Amino acid sequence: MVDIKKLKKGNYIVHENEPCIIRNIEFLQNKNSPIAKLELEGIFSGNRYNDHLKLNQSIQEADLTRKCGTVVSKKKDKIQIMDVVTFETFDASIPKHLLNKTQEGDNVTFIKFGNSTKILEVRK
Repeated sequence: MVDIKKLKKGNYIVHENEPCIIRNIEFLQNKNSPIAKLELEGIFSGNRYNDHLKLNQSIQEADLTRKCGTVVSKKKDKIQIMDVVTFETFDASIPKHLLNKTQEGDNVTFIKFGNSTKILEVRK
């Protein structure tokens, strides 16, 4: 858990059980107490959220780790990758602009959160 006062643009937090990046944060003085106005974007869904939180609250940080993997197989909108360290295989989502650039055997950078995996970039 992290204090709202310590958050910055670019930090990752969990909102509605999804890791989100803080696109913008403003600290405002409300009639009763100061608040933080957050503009968030979901990492996996791409949904945008606006949230208002009191400064004395805490929120869960998203613990995201970038890892390297190899593309094992390519399907319509999903790609199966293998973690190069643990040799586990995962079905991962991939942005459309990267789908055409990706081939079997390519190295990729991915993140994993819970049961969701997303490819961030293709390493050529």
